[in-house]
Amino acid sequence: MASRQGDGTLHLETSALHLELSAALKARGCEPEEDGRDEKTSHSYGSKLRRIQAHGLVRSAKPCHGVRKEMEMLSDPKRGWQGRVGGVAPTTNVSGRIGRQKAPRRTQRSVDTALRGGAKAGPLRAPKDHAQFQRDWRRRCRTNGERRDYLRLVGPKNASALFRVEMEPDVLGQVISVVCEEFPFQPQRIDAATPATQENEERSGAPTRGDAAGSTAITANGNASADEAGARLCLEWLRALSRTGRFAVNILFLADNEKQALARAFDLTTAVFGDEEISSLRKAYAV
Repeated sequence: MASRQGDGTLHLETSALHLELSAALKARGCEPEEDGRDEKTSHSYGSKLRRIQAHGLVRSAKPCHGVRKEMEMLSDPKRGWQGRVGGVAPTTNVSGRIGRQKAPRRTQRSVDTALRGGAKAGPLRAPKDHAQFQRDWRRRCRTNGERRDYLRLVGPKNASALFRVEMEPDVLGQVISVVCEEFPFQPQRIDAATPATQENEERSGAPTRGDAAGSTAITANGNASADEAGARLCLEWLRALSRTGRFAVNILFLADNEKQALARAFDLTTAVFGDEEISSLRKAYAV
């Protein structure tokens, strides 16, 4: 189909090429119109060839369409796990399409409020287990007064059962500090959130309404006094704490100020009840 001229250039024989293209079109069933015009023949051949190619591309693209749709669904951030955060149920918007509610965004203030127990938290109740005690103790009892009132609500009789397995050393030290610093001097104070009933007073160990407020006693150095009912409640709590789980180990982790509070409490209670009743308890605390 190509020949070399005398000057060395190549000459393409279009007639032979035209015959081969015509034969190929006839084989495909696309016979060009025989009007003697090469441009029309080329145009007809090109258009039919483009239709054949387009048909092949569409046919090959059909299975890919479903795959692409699935990939888009997987990559959509509004689908899948994000729509199920917090167990939010699907909702129907104005257009009628089913969507999912967005989980509320928690700010740092809301997190702090939740850790503090919440502004709308109800009154403290006697805990059912040690986990509830420690949760209320850490989150809702921040001052010595709040902790003292909470311990009155719990009562020393329940402490041994609540912490039969173990009591964390830091919680033990905090409870000892409150018991030794608050109870010997203020036995009559009960939290306003706790009803002043006969049952609550018997649980906390405080004197009932029909009893006297309690007598006071002067220590050996003469500069401190303890209420008898408060000193009795302090001793009951110290005995209950000594029966908690892993007490012999946890007592080794007491801070110096907690040991000093123990020593002062034992001095005050000794002045009220004598050394015979307190000596064994003092040995248990190694004070």
